[in-house]
Amino acid sequence: MINNNLVEIYCDGSCCPNPGRSGIGLAVYRDGWIDGLWYGIRRLQSTNNRAELEALHYSMRLAESELVKGSSVTIYSDSEYAINCITQWAFGWNKIGWKKTPAIKNMDIIKPAFDLFVRIKKHINVEHVRAHSGLEGNELADRLAVYAARSSEVGMSLFTGEDSVDRLLSMR
Repeated sequence: MINNNLVEIYCDGSCCPNPGRSGIGLAVYRDGWIDGLWYGIRRLQSTNNRAELEALHYSMRLAESELVKGSSVTIYSDSEYAINCITQWAFGWNKIGWKKTPAIKNMDIIKPAFDLFVRIKKHINVEHVRAHSGLEGNELADRLAVYAARSSEVGMSLFTGEDSVDRLLSMR
C-alpha cells in the first residue's frame, strides 16, 4: 500500500569549538507538521564537516526507512560540503577506487553514506538551504545539533523535553 506522506528531513551538525565536541540534529516533518525532533551522535573530538556528514548520513538512513512506507522524502542540509561530498564528488572518488592524493578527508563517513545514497538516490531529493535564514526546520536542526554536542547522548534520541518548539528555537 502506498501512502502520500510527504516527509521532509532537516539535518544539521554542530561542533564547538571546531575541532571539539560535536553532535547532530534532525527535524522531521510529515505533511508539513513536525513529526519528530532528533538529536545525538555526540563525539568528544570531531569537526564541523564530520558532524554535517554524519547528519546527512543519518538523514538518508531515516529516508530509506520512510521510502519503504511509500513516503516521498526530501532532505535539507545547510552544508554544501556534505551534500557535494555524497551526491557529487563521491562518484569520482568511487571510480578511482577511493584513492586520491591528498587523501580524501572523512572517507570513513563519506563512503558508507555514498553507498546508501546510490541505493536511494532515485527516490529522494537532497536540497541545500541557507543556514540561519529563519527557516524553522533548519533552525530546529541547528538547535538540536548544539543540544546534542552539549549532551552525553552518543546514540540518537527523540527530543521529548517539556520545552516547546518556541523555547527550543530561542536556545543558543
